[in-house]
Amino acid sequence: MGSDPLNPYDPGDFGAEIRTGYAQEIPWPWYISRASGLLSYFLLFTLIVLGVGIKTRIIYKIINAASALAAHRFIGIILSITIAIHLISLLFDKYLKFTVIDILVPFVSWYRPLYVGFGVVAFYLFLAVIITSLFFRLKWPWLWRLLHYLTYPVFFLIFQHGIFSGTDAKTDLMVNSYWITGSIAAVLILFRLYHYWRKIRSAGKIINATV
Repeated sequence: MGSDPLNPYDPGDFGAEIRTGYAQEIPWPWYISRASGLLSYFLLFTLIVLGVGIKTRIIYKIINAASALAAHRFIGIILSITIAIHLISLLFDKYLKFTVIDILVPFVSWYRPLYVGFGVVAFYLFLAVIITSLFFRLKWPWLWRLLHYLTYPVFFLIFQHGIFSGTDAKTDLMVNSYWITGSIAAVLILFRLYHYWRKIRSAGKIINATV
């Protein structure tokens, strides 16, 4: 099955188990958790691309500001739903047999605890971004703006969670997809930080010139 016989915590290739007829029933929770996990990753990548495009105004060369903001908000909502589906479906998976504690407490899972833990930490950070976006954006914009930057570490935590704990990451297609999107996101985030640094530097020059 592709598992390590010396490692009691290595479940091996679940796909091989299904293909060779060992599964007595179709493992829908496992399929749903895989699909929702992959979809969450690519939605988060799209959210990063849109967010950087909006902040640097580059995206406005393709679509108008209202459409870009609406798309950003819509993708954020869909991403929240897919993450919830991913977590809930894991509780019903008979192969991984995750418990509520495994899903909600970082680094305690029996299955690849480090990288599963990265996913749990990313979930809480993303939850902070969502909550502040819903309730604090107008009341405390500085807090919303500060916590919104957590989206960047969330992406790289999810990147490691997916590529090192996801069963689909064993295929060449998924490995290439992860590394291509991860590299693009890294470049965009560095560009966004550089753009922010230039903005602060320009503001500082204006203040010094005024003084």
